Amino acid sequence: MRPEDRDHARVINNIKASHTTVERIAQWLISKGYPTIITPTIYAATYEERLNFVDKGDLYISTKQGALRVEVKQLGTAFTCKEDWKFKDQAIVCAKHSFDKASPKPYMYILVSADKIHAMFVYSDTKDYWIPKQFKDSRYENMTQYFYVCPTEHIHFGRIDG
Repeated sequence: MRPEDRDHARVINNIKASHTTVERIAQWLISKGYPTIITPTIYAATYEERLNFVDKGDLYISTKQGALRVEVKQLGTAFTCKEDWKFKDQAIVCAKHSFDKASPKPYMYILVSADKIHAMFVYSDTKDYWIPKQFKDSRYENMTQYFYVCPTEHIHFGRIDG
């Protein structure tokens, strides 16, 4: 099996594993008074087909401004606030291509701490401060790509446990 095929299988497994975090965030948003819809997930059967399966977001919240797209990312790093964030002055928001090609653009990204109690809230209106940086994604064998990184001074930290 090619490294791309193994990585594709890992991507699918990681997406499936993230569903519980997306559901947790949806329930939290509902508890805060935001009508919330989780979008269905459709998977590409092969690595070659992956670009035909660009999603439309993890969930949408209904507001007076209309339906707003929200992306949820479960992080493997625990944090409670900006001061104990392992990477100090910046955080990866998302893969650059995923934001650049997104339609509609996400309203915000919720980056959930490994403890599932704390999160970072990165609003897309801070996009002017994001910096593209290339990293090797350590979860995969053969995946180096550009990500958007946001300075933590433009990120809100908070609790998501009620």
